[in-house]
Amino acid sequence: MSKNADFVKLTQESTGFWAKLKNLLAVDPNRSSGIPINSKYRRPHPGSISHSYSEPGTFFRRYTHANDGVAIPSGDIAENPYHQRDVRRAYPRTAVFTQSHIAGLLAYGSKEAPQISDGKEGETQLAIVADLNLAKVLDERKVVKSRPPTPNTPCLWELDQTEGFSPDYPVRTFK
Repeated sequence: MSKNADFVKLTQESTGFWAKLKNLLAVDPNRSSGIPINSKYRRPHPGSISHSYSEPGTFFRRYTHANDGVAIPSGDIAENPYHQRDVRRAYPRTAVFTQSHIAGLLAYGSKEAPQISDGKEGETQLAIVADLNLAKVLDERKVVKSRPPTPNTPCLWELDQTEGFSPDYPVRTFK
């Protein structure tokens, strides 16, 4: 009984003396060369079959609205282009925030937590946001409570004269 009774190689293999030598020295003589046989590779050719593609019936039966033939948004090609669905190319996007935008967020809040008044007063506040100065808003709001930390105080090292090397050797020892 052979190891692989129904095994068929679909790759080109060398023949003759060098093939026998390769099989003799190889760890796995059944390993493929990786070169496909042209007559068997991708037959029939992609795109050569001429039939029209139709959606499966279960898709339309499950997800149509009142049998009007309208599919759910994920199946609607017109309003769901591929470049928006392709998660492999969903690269991070850069966002630019100006100082006036940050000052407006600090002074008047964001969409999630708005601090703008209603009515005419709110409209005037929104008009002012474009002209805000970040330094003034930081001073008024006291967002930064204290000064930044100072570096550590310098440590004074004492030169150790009792131990170490002789004065002729250019190395010093510190305590």
